[in-house]
Amino acid sequence: MQETRALFISLDPERDNLELLDRYTKYFHPNIIGLTDDISVLKKVAEKFGVKYKKTLVPDSALGYVISHSDDIFVVGPDGNPQKTFPHDTKTVPLLAQIKRLLVVN
Repeated sequence: MQETRALFISLDPERDNLELLDRYTKYFHPNIIGLTDDISVLKKVAEKFGVKYKKTLVPDSALGYVISHSDDIFVVGPDGNPQKTFPHDTKTVPLLAQIKRLLVVN
């Protein structure tokens, strides 16, 4: 039984679908799961985790806009609440230690 999951949640449901997210996340690791939903749901998730994001119109780009966002890694407990946040370039040792602490407690 796998006790942990790595999730990548898209903030751009206009562009991203589950097939595209599956291909994208596999570039990083085969066990990462890509998720998206209606923008109203994504706004609630972003608010819960304190993710800052902004859609900016860029007429000269191929898509016409960009989504700027914070890029932190969130460790979430079994209850679905954030336990600790790490910068995206965190070394694996502190991240793994935090995950192991959650697995031992629960």
